[in-house]
Amino acid sequence: MRQKLRKKIYGYEIIRNFINKDKDYSILDLGCGKIPFFLEFKKNFKNYQGVDVSINDTAYDNITLKKKDIDQIDIEEMNKYDLILVIDVLHHLKVEAIESLLIKFSKLHPGKIIIVKDPIDTNLFYRTIHILHDLVINRELIHFNGYKLIEANMRKNIDTKIIKNNFWYKNIFFKIII
Repeated sequence: MRQKLRKKIYGYEIIRNFINKDKDYSILDLGCGKIPFFLEFKKNFKNYQGVDVSINDTAYDNITLKKKDIDQIDIEEMNKYDLILVIDVLHHLKVEAIESLLIKFSKLHPGKIIIVKDPIDTNLFYRTIHILHDLVINRELIHFNGYKLIEANMRKNIDTKIIKNNFWYKNIFFKIII
């Protein structure tokens, strides 16, 4: 039950529809958090690297988790992966860090797929819910500039954009192809 609820809240079905189910991907998950996203892609990856400041370095089989800030990931490292995930991360980053990340994305080798999911603030209700959630859970004040920066700076690479209500959250999903 809990796992099904988590899948609905986080919109896994949308993200899974963004990828080719017959391909084995090498995945870089930026800001993977303590429950890495690879658990949903068990059958669809060659190797997985999750990066987050809140985790400890761990490695087993084809899975590597690194305690690292997103700013420390360079273009060369990103180019080692077919698929880059940025799930519920941008609203936690400073605008300058997002701009730096988008510059790196724009310089990646052609054919890379980047999937981004982040909350949006289409009205006072959704804005308040998102802010309260992160204030209580993460003890931080968030912003909603990430998706706006993607739309402004990655417009020509956006393959798919979906806005979806997931219970009390409203999120935007991007599939970006470099």
